[in-house]
Amino acid sequence: MSSHGRRDEQEGHARPPVPDIMAILGENKPRRRFPWGWLALVIVLIAAGYGGYRFYQSGDLQLVAARPGYKTAEVIRGPMNITVRATGAIEPINRVEISSELSGTVKDVLVDFNSEVKAGDVLLELETDELTADILSAKAKLAAAGADVASSVSDVESAKATMDRAETLAKRNVAPRQDFEDAQFAYAAAVADQQSAEARLDVAKAELALAELRLSKATIRSPIDGVVLYRNVDVGQTFTTSLEAPTLFVIAGDLGQMELRVDIDEADVGKVEPGQKASFTVEAFPDKRFPAEIASIRYASELNSDVVTYKAVLLVDNSERLLRQGMTATADILVSESEDVILVPTAALRFVPAGVDAPTSSGDERTAWLLRNGEPLPVPITVGASDGRYTAVVNGDLRVGDMVVTGNGREVR
Repeated sequence: MSSHGRRDEQEGHARPPVPDIMAILGENKPRRRFPWGWLALVIVLIAAGYGGYRFYQSGDLQLVAARPGYKTAEVIRGPMNITVRATGAIEPINRVEISSELSGTVKDVLVDFNSEVKAGDVLLELETDELTADILSAKAKLAAAGADVASSVSDVESAKATMDRAETLAKRNVAPRQDFEDAQFAYAAAVADQQSAEARLDVAKAELALAELRLSKATIRSPIDGVVLYRNVDVGQTFTTSLEAPTLFVIAGDLGQMELRVDIDEADVGKVEPGQKASFTVEAFPDKRFPAEIASIRYASELNSDVVTYKAVLLVDNSERLLRQGMTATADILVSESEDVILVPTAALRFVPAGVDAPTSSGDERTAWLLRNGEPLPVPITVGASDGRYTAVVNGDLRVGDMVVTGNGREVR
C-alpha cells in the first residue's frame, strides 16, 4: 500500500465525523454573545477606584505637608549687652588754625606737613623792611618828644623862678602887682607846655612799641605743642588781611590722645551718658576694635537729613598712632550690661498661633509659647532689655532648655 493511501486511512481513523464535531461545538445550537460591556464597566470601575485611591493618598500627603509645623528655639542663659550704634569722625582734641595779623610777603617757611613743633617754634617769617623802617621812625619821634619834654621842664623851672621873684618884689612894693600876675600866667603856660610834651612823649613810646609789636608779628610761631596737619603757604607768596585773614597752618595737639565725635539719634540720646564704655572700628583697620569712653554729650541739637541728632564726644587712646584726623568710625556704645540672665529669642515674643487672638501686652508683660505635645502652650513672662536677637526674661515660668515657638503662625508686633 502506498504512503498516500496509508495517510488517508490514518486520518480517516483519527478524525471524527464532521457532524459529531459540530455537535460538540454547538454549531447546531443558537450562539450566546460574550458580555463585553459588563467587562468594560468592571474595568472602568476598577480603574476609577484605583485612581481615586491614589488621588486620596496624594491629597492626604499634601494636606499633611500643608499642616503648619512650628519652628522652635531654645531658651538659654548668658550675658545681655545693649549697645547704641553711632557714626562719626576722629579728630584731635586740640586743633588750632593759624593765620597772620599782618599783610605781607612770605620770606621763609620753616615747617611742612607732619612737622612736630613745640610752643614758640617759628613757623613762618615775613619780609620786614617796611616794619624795620617804621621802628626807626618811631624811635626818632620818641627822641624828639623826649627833647621837647626836657625843654618844657626847663621852661617851667624858669617861669617858676620868675614868678617867685615877682611875688617877692610885689610884697615889698618894689614892683607892681601886675608883674607878679603876669609871671603866674607865664608859669601856668610853661607847666601846660610840659604836660603836652610829656603826652607827646607817651605817644611816641606807644608808636615805637606798636612798631616793635608789628615787627614781632612778622615772625609766626606755634602756640601749642603738636603736629602740622596743613600748610597753606609758600615762600614768596603775598597775602592781605584787610577782609579775612587766610589760614596759613593747622596744628593738632598731642595725637597720642584723640577724640571721636559721633551723632547720637534723638531716640537713643536718653540712654547715653558720660563715662560709658564704647568700642569702634575704622575702615583702615576693619578687623581691629579700638576702645573709647564717652566724655560729654552736647545739649545743642543738629539736623542731619531731617533727623535730629546730638553730638557725643568720646576719648580715644591713640598711643599707637594708627588713627588719623578725619577717619570715619562706627562706634558701639555699651549702655546696659548684664552678665548672667535667662534669654528668650525675640522672635518668640512676636509669635501667635494661627486662629488664636493675640494676647494683650502692656509694658514689659509679654507672652511666649512653649511647644507641648506638638501644640503651643502660652506662658506669660516679664521681659527686660533686648539686643534685637534675644530678650532678657525678668520673671515667668521659662527655664533654660525650654523650646519656645518662633515661627509658622501669625506674627504681631
